[in-house]
Amino acid sequence: ASGKCDPLPTPPPVTLADKAFYWVRAIRRAISAHVFEQAGESGGGMSAAMVAGDRSFITPDDSEALRLSGLAHLLSISGVHMVLAGGIVFFIIRYLWPLAEPLALRVPSVKAAAFGAVVACTLYFIISGMEVATQRAYVMALIAFGAKLLDRPALSLRSIAVALFVVVLLQPESVVTPGFQMSFAASGALIALYEVWPKLDRPDRPGILTRIFPWIVGTAATSLVASASTMPFALHHFDRAALFSVIANIVSTPVITLWTTPAAAAAAIAAPFGLDE
Repeated sequence: ASGKCDPLPTPPPVTLADKAFYWVRAIRRAISAHVFEQAGESGGGMSAAMVAGDRSFITPDDSEALRLSGLAHLLSISGVHMVLAGGIVFFIIRYLWPLAEPLALRVPSVKAAAFGAVVACTLYFIISGMEVATQRAYVMALIAFGAKLLDRPALSLRSIAVALFVVVLLQPESVVTPGFQMSFAASGALIALYEVWPKLDRPDRPGILTRIFPWIVGTAATSLVASASTMPFALHHFDRAALFSVIANIVSTPVITLWTTPAAAAAAIAAPFGLDE
């Protein structure tokens, strides 16, 4: 293990599946390179990771800072990204479908929107690299939107159980990886948290503080539970624990969720029209 590193010879794609796989990877790399060039060196690496799941442009210093602060999960293509990819398409179709009367009279707008969201999530899943966390989010998104198609309730803990079964069935070796363990641990803990979250009675005309306070408490509880559920795996795999991750997540998650990721999604949609700058 002390010699020179030489790249393994890569045979050219022969089968149709190999050619499609190479083609998707080439598109993904082209998207990442374009995002990196447009965003610049200071934020291009993180932007490319958020849009296409390609973390090769992130500098070692930025990568280390993300690990120390407990924010490395923000660059993993998972629930937030999948919800935006499917949710944006869902609401666009949901509100535009009734404008076409022949279509609206034959197919309910909710089911049409759910089908469009499934297609959008599938395309995004293929182009994003299909990591374990992305697989979990994709399966759960399919269950949620599929429930709309079949007029069934989407039960959260059951959906994560189905996602766990599918990922283990397709990639049993992923069970020992940190991505699998931390992704399912955080998701399961957060779903359990919000299923037992108390339903507080709200006044008819709440003030600003009354509206903001539950949101702050919810964000803090989310960060605390997610950090606590993933800390054992971080200690086991990386010999470190991000002690300030709760504070870091409380500060950064609203920005990432409400501004950065939607802006990245909008830029990706506008890119084919030359409006991504």
